[in-house]
Amino acid sequence: DTVTINSGILVTVTVNAACASIVFTTGTTGITASITINSGILLAVSGNVTITLPGSGNFNDITVGAGTLTVGGTLALSGTTAGSRTTNLNISTGTVTVTGAITSAGGASQIIFSGAGTLNAGGAAGILSGTLGTFTASTGTVNFNGSVLQTPALTYTYNIFKVNNTTGVTLGAVATITTLTIGDGTANSVFSDGAYAISTATTLNLTSGTYNCAVTGASAFPWGTANISSGTTVNYNTTGAQTIAAKNYANLTVSGSRGSNSVTLA
Repeated sequence: DTVTINSGILVTVTVNAACASIVFTTGTTGITASITINSGILLAVSGNVTITLPGSGNFNDITVGAGTLTVGGTLALSGTTAGSRTTNLNISTGTVTVTGAITSAGGASQIIFSGAGTLNAGGAAGILSGTLGTFTASTGTVNFNGSVLQTPALTYTYNIFKVNNTTGVTLGAVATITTLTIGDGTANSVFSDGAYAISTATTLNLTSGTYNCAVTGASAFPWGTANISSGTTVNYNTTGAQTIAAKNYANLTVSGSRGSNSVTLA
């Protein structure tokens, strides 16, 4: 069935449940609507989830907590800054898997981690495409596991950023990433920095696949700790000058039409 969450309705999912789709109604001023998934419980939605903006001064949200939410279609967040009308997806230590796009129609759309949960994002844009929304990383993990090229195009700070996509994940904006893990779940995954510098860059785990560096200068490969497995490739592939960082590589490739621009070993 299609499930409609009306204004003021607070649903707690206490047993494993499934439905075709979920739609929140707009609601009225001062009234909240929500779905809360209990710990260890699965809510499986075969189609789309649409969290429509609430009345002025309130929020509509889904709180996964330590449960599990799977969405076979798209997840649409339509919060707006007008009157603080927010739409939220809250994750603690649970897991959310969205096969399609995660979209944002307003600046008050929010994905909020409060613990070490996981968001598996399968859509082409990654997370919160559209108008800029809020993403709170906490100690959570975002796993880009789509089957088409994924291009996260908004400037976010990630705790753990995973790439499990053989077609590839290419940054579409500057990102702050503490830990980048490539190919721990899907062999031969591909990550490209898209010529956008990555800040923080504490740990890289290149488990299986390829890392393409297009950032110029000495910061092309910014990782403080690089755990690079055998059979993997780091490819310095831009037209500008680059400095190859002093790391223990498996396969190292230099490519791109550089003209007179140099490649320098650090």
